[in-house]
Amino acid sequence: MKFSSIKLLPIICVFLGLSVSHLSAAADNAVAGGILVNPIGSIKSISYERMVMPGFSVGGRLNSIGYDTSDGSYEESGSGSGVEVMASYHFNRNGFSGPYISVALGQADVDWNWYDYYATPRSGEGNSKLTSYTATFGWDFVMGSGNFTLRPSVMVGSYSGAGTDNTGTKTSKIGAVAGVGVAGMFAF
Repeated sequence: MKFSSIKLLPIICVFLGLSVSHLSAAADNAVAGGILVNPIGSIKSISYERMVMPGFSVGGRLNSIGYDTSDGSYEESGSGSGVEVMASYHFNRNGFSGPYISVALGQADVDWNWYDYYATPRSGEGNSKLTSYTATFGWDFVMGSGNFTLRPSVMVGSYSGAGTDNTGTKTSKIGAVAGVGVAGMFAF
């Protein structure tokens, strides 16, 4: 028996987790790649979001973290990776376009190096496990045919965690984070 591509379309859509009715409506899925920057570092990310009801999406994000800070007597730089789960509300309730607010809960594993210039200079390296809590406000600017979106944003949040350096010193980390970002997003 010979199948035409039209007959295969519903099978392909079910396989991809889409329904045929969504093909003519606003996109339900999106992938994005972006960068968030602040004065001491940056976060590069890749994310996936799924619209679960009009105006509400859930998803996940993989992050690559890097920072470098110094106050004149202490210097620290670090890099690591993290993962976040997020939920977003899209105010226009018509897919991935217009203003949105997103909240995320994440975990990160960060390796760092430090150098202390105070009194007797010393240095070391360590690792921290961190939990982050963030809120992002952004705007999805739909470009061209509607599948590509430019996504500028502002993020604020906090993090906490603990670590140990090579001298055996246990450290506690708690702080606030803020930054501006931009991402390119493809909706399907």
